Amino acid sequence: MLGRLRKLFQRARPAPRPSQPRIEPLGPDSRAWRNDPSVPEDWRRQWIERGYVTIKGLYPKALVQAHAARVAEIRRTLEEDKDAQGYGERIGQLHQFDPELMRLAADERVRAFLAWAFGDRALLFGSLNFERGTQQDVHIDSIFFYTEPVYAMAGLWVALEDVHPDAGPLFYIPGSHQWPFLRGENLWDATPEMRNRVDAARGKPSGDPARVALAGELGVEWTHRVREHAKAAGSSRELAMVEAGDAVFWHALLAHGGSARADPRRSRKSVVYHFIGEHARLYTFDEFMLQARDEILALPGQANRRETRDGLPYIAYNYYVSYKGGREIVHPLP
Repeated sequence: MLGRLRKLFQRARPAPRPSQPRIEPLGPDSRAWRNDPSVPEDWRRQWIERGYVTIKGLYPKALVQAHAARVAEIRRTLEEDKDAQGYGERIGQLHQFDPELMRLAADERVRAFLAWAFGDRALLFGSLNFERGTQQDVHIDSIFFYTEPVYAMAGLWVALEDVHPDAGPLFYIPGSHQWPFLRGENLWDATPEMRNRVDAARGKPSGDPARVALAGELGVEWTHRVREHAKAAGSSRELAMVEAGDAVFWHALLAHGGSARADPRRSRKSVVYHFIGEHARLYTFDEFMLQARDEILALPGQANRRETRDGLPYIAYNYYVSYKGGREIVHPLP
């Protein structure tokens, strides 16, 4: 079965250097790691077997309501895209503007779980605040936030209100973090022509339009292959039907997305935090798409300035982002 699924990720190639996806480690795997009593056994089992952990009532409802109220207050000061029901777009890195919005991420239980998952202290590097369901198709976060080691990245989704089934709940594909992990090189090693295009793009600086365009083209193909893999695997989607104060951790390699909003009048207020291991190296989307793994390992990763709040280290960016007219608006901070 596994061999048949692997073939979906491969194409005929003249093969000067054939490559195929491989199954990545789920964590700093060992008997001691799997049996670590510092983390509840049920959480460990869900993480290893399913790739995500649902935790009911992680936060008091008053705390998540206060978070939602603060985000709403800031939204009223922004010009942003809104849908027909008046729900705004996501806002990225808002915790940089108001560090109090890191309070949920700094919870001691969150830090303890991620320290186990990564085998390293957790470092917060991003947040997204939502008013509505994203309806985002199935994807895997590692291509956008690639780390070495690969498992040293995770997401935490917190429900700021009860989720209705018609509001476009999140979905997860259980066990998909154990699929063979497709890399950029598995795509562009297929033909000499694509390899030549990649070689040319890699010679350009970060942000160059040709480099960005080719990385995007490969990302579209990558996503297509993952969708095909999900179909061939006969995978099922599990909806995150949760209440205010519930939370979900998910593995960097887990396939997930947002289901359809059957009733656009319903909001789905939530916040997502993204973490990496404090000693992990973090790479960009175009580095992941345009560099082979052995080449990535030779790169230093992103340099960043770090601060700490409530015991949680975080990458201190000097901006947050909203969306207006379909464009990302960068809000510099003092």
